[in-house]
Amino acid sequence: MHAPAPASLTNPPIAYLGRVGALYRLFIVNLLLTIVTLGVFRFWARTRLRRYIWANTTVGSEAFEYTGTGGELFKGFLLAIAIFLPAVIVLGVAQVFLPPLISVIVTLAFYFGIFFVALAGGFAARRYQMRRTTWRGIRFTVDGSPWAFALAMLWRVLLLPFTLFLMLPWVAAAGLRRTLGQTRFGSLPASFVGSGSGLFPWMVLAVGVFFAALVPGLVVAGGAIYAAIRMMMGSESGQFDPSMTGTLVVGIVALYGTLFLAFALAGAVYRAATMQFTFDNLRLDAMRFGFVPPIGRTVLFLLGNTLLVLVTVGLGYPWALHRRLQYIAGGITATGTIDLAAVAQAEAGPRRGEGLADVLGLEAGPF
Repeated sequence: MHAPAPASLTNPPIAYLGRVGALYRLFIVNLLLTIVTLGVFRFWARTRLRRYIWANTTVGSEAFEYTGTGGELFKGFLLAIAIFLPAVIVLGVAQVFLPPLISVIVTLAFYFGIFFVALAGGFAARRYQMRRTTWRGIRFTVDGSPWAFALAMLWRVLLLPFTLFLMLPWVAAAGLRRTLGQTRFGSLPASFVGSGSGLFPWMVLAVGVFFAALVPGLVVAGGAIYAAIRMMMGSESGQFDPSMTGTLVVGIVALYGTLFLAFALAGAVYRAATMQFTFDNLRLDAMRFGFVPPIGRTVLFLLGNTLLVLVTVGLGYPWALHRRLQYIAGGITATGTIDLAAVAQAEAGPRRGEGLADVLGLEAGPF
C-alpha cells in the first residue's frame, strides 16, 4: 500500500530528474514529425515536450503534470488566424485605396493594435499554461484579464525609449507582479513583492559590461576597416586596389563579433540578475522562494550554454536545455509550510490556448 500523501508541505526540495538522452530522442522525433507534416505537428510537439519536462520536475517527492493537448494549441492558433487574417486584408485594401496620409494613420493604428494584442496574447498564453499545470491534482491559474494586463503594461513599455530604457527594471517588476504575483495554486494565492529598484543596479552593471566589451572591439575592428578602405581607395595608381579585401572582411567580421559578444555578456548579466530577482521575491501563501547560485556563477553558466549551442550549430540545444532545467530547479529554494488540505481546486478555463502568441511569434512561455 502507498503511504498517504502528507497534508502539509514544508521546505520541499525541488529537482529536475530528466535525462539528456530521452530529451534528444524527444527532440528528434518531434522534429521529424514536424517536417513530415509541414509544421502542423509543432503544436503536438510542444505538448509532448512540456509533458516530459513537467513529469520530471518534482516538488518534494511528487512531480508536476501537464494536461494541455496539441489539439487545444492548434484550435487556438486557427482562432487567432481567423481574427488576424481579415484585419490584414482590410489593412492591405486601405493602403491601396485610401489617400496617403490616411493610409499612414491606418497603418500606424494597425501596428499599435497588434502590439496591444500581443501583450494580451502573451498573458493569455501564460494563463493557459498555468491552467494546464497540476501538482497533486490541483491546477494552477493566473487571475486577471489579458486586456487589463495589456493596458497596464502598454504605457510602461511605450515610455521605455523616452527614459533611455532606465525604466526597464520597473517594467519587468510590474510584469512579474501581474503574472507570477497573480498566480494561484488552486485557492492558494502567490505574490510577487519585488520592486524595480532591486534590479536597477544590475541593469547599470549590464550596461557597463556592454560598453566595456564594445568599445575596445570597435576601436580595433573600426581601425582595421578604416585602414583597409584607405589603402584600397588610395593606391598610387589612383585605381581600386583589391589586395586589402581580406583585411576589410576580417574587420567587418570582427565588428559583428564584437557586437554579438557585447550583447551576450550584458544579456547574461541582466538575465542572471532577473532570475535571482524573480525567485527571491516570489511567495506562495506562507512559503518563500529563493535562488541560491550567486549571480556571477549564473552568468558563466548562461554564457557556457550559449557557447554550447553555437559551437554545435544548434545540435547541442537539447543538452543546453537539459543543463538549464537542472541548474534552475537545483538552485530554487522553498522555505515555509503550506496546508495542502485547505487548498481547493482552480477553474480549468477554455479548451484552447496560445493562439495569439503563436500567430505573433511571441515567446509565450516554456518551449
